[in-house]
This record gives sequence, C-alpha cells and structure tokens, in this order.
Amino acid sequence: PLILTKPTFRLLTRFPGAACAAHKATAFPALPEDEMTPTPTTKPQSILVVDDEPEICQSVQRCLVASGHKVKCASSGNEACRLLETHRFDVVITDILMPDGDGLDLMDACKKVVPTPRIVAISGGGKWMDGGFCLRVAHGFGAHALVPKPFTREQLMAAIG
Repeated sequence: PLILTKPTFRLLTRFPGAACAAHKATAFPALPEDEMTPTPTTKPQSILVVDDEPEICQSVQRCLVASGHKVKCASSGNEACRLLETHRFDVVITDILMPDGDGLDLMDACKKVVPTPRIVAISGGGKWMDGGFCLRVAHGFGAHALVPKPFTREQLMAAIG
C-alpha cells in the first residue's frame, strides 16, 4: 500500500497533478536562473531557520551567526508560526516538507506579518516528490529565493539577500 506522510499528502492535495516524477519535467518548468540566485547583502539581519532536521538547522545557524546575523531555529512550521507572533525577523529560511506544520503554511503566516520578512525556501524533496517540485510550489506561494538541498554556504548567503 502507498503510505504518504502528512506534508506530502498536503502538497499533493493542494496540487493534484504533482504525483511525482512523471510530471516534473513537463508540468512545472524550471525557474529562471536569476530567481534562484539573488544578490547577497552584508547587513546583519534577524533570521529564523525552520527545518525538521536538527543537523540542517544547526549547520545553517553556525554559518549565519559566523556572518554576523542573529538566528533563531524552529523544528516545525507550527513552532515557527509561534515565534513569528513574538519576534520580528528580516528573513525566514524554511524547509517545505515538515511533519508538524509545513513550509507553505509558514509562508502564508509570514505574509501577514508587517513588515513581511524575506522568505527563502529550501528543500531536498521527500519520499514521493523531488525538491525541485517543492521549490516551484514554494515560488508559487511567494518565496523570494529558492535553495535546493544540499546547498553551499555561498548559495545560502546569496539567498538571504
């Protein structure tokens, strides 16, 4: 039997034609290169990093703190939404597929915050869909920058703009 995780099911129900590999080449064209690689900035920023994989949160946090940014981490979209209620962030870096509140819900919550933070979507995909598809969906939801996993420090720094 086919068993879908909750985040994968939510993405597939929002985008029924997304049922994986058969559609990724034809239904969802690649994004222009300029949308994948924004210009970097040197101004210290307040950044929220959201990923259900602790190693990714810790690695991204170390990189950003070493560059002078203030960083908070959350392990789910729901936890991140609670942080948005009490903290102001210049940038939100979020994974798309997470078990407890996905990155798309978080992106919707970010749009209600004033001023709206820059949204950077990161994804390596999941068991039933590839990362490129997840990032294209995130772009449709308003992500300002897209970074496929795995990524380099340079890609991350360019994306936070």
